[in-house]
Amino acid sequence: MPERPCFGLDGKASVAYLKNADRGAPAKARSFPAPRRNKVKNMASEKNDTVIARMQPSLPRRVIGTGLLAALGLFFLAVATQSLAGSPALMIFLVAFSGLILWLAVRLWQGTTIGLELTETEFRDTTGRVLVTLDQVHSVEKGALALKPAGGFTIVTKTSGPRGWVPGLWWRAGNRIGVGGVTHRHEARFVAEMMDDLIKGNRPFSA
Repeated sequence: MPERPCFGLDGKASVAYLKNADRGAPAKARSFPAPRRNKVKNMASEKNDTVIARMQPSLPRRVIGTGLLAALGLFFLAVATQSLAGSPALMIFLVAFSGLILWLAVRLWQGTTIGLELTETEFRDTTGRVLVTLDQVHSVEKGALALKPAGGFTIVTKTSGPRGWVPGLWWRAGNRIGVGGVTHRHEARFVAEMMDDLIKGNRPFSA
């Protein structure tokens, strides 16, 4: 049978084979895939989700912090079980206090198994929990006189948020988020500087 060219969406000619022309069967032309309209949008989304800086807990600081809390809790527990307690009421108080300290030691060890990540749009932990989006950050306090965790910094947000606390990693009270504790000091400084640049409109790694 004769061949007749037909044109696809890209302007290139393809060949349609006219079979069973006497039966009036329609010609079957090659199909062309639809253009990927969301390709640019997806690339922009992936770029915004790129991790710029990370903070990881320091293993020596984890061990020292957890060890000190555990030793303190065991000390008060030993005092409570000795005659030095003096009275049943004081003994009950010391047992409860030592239990609280030991619980904090466990929380510190378990909570510092994760780290923190900074992207162009948010500050989150490595499990995906978002601590704050950068459009809600008012300022970053990292000076020597700032109220901040040891070796860390404080984020001042535009609005207050729910209270939260992961011992040794971060805490939130009102419109302040304290970051640091058992994390590496130089990593915390780098994250604070990058976050400060981002909220001021700078893109240090932009092309």
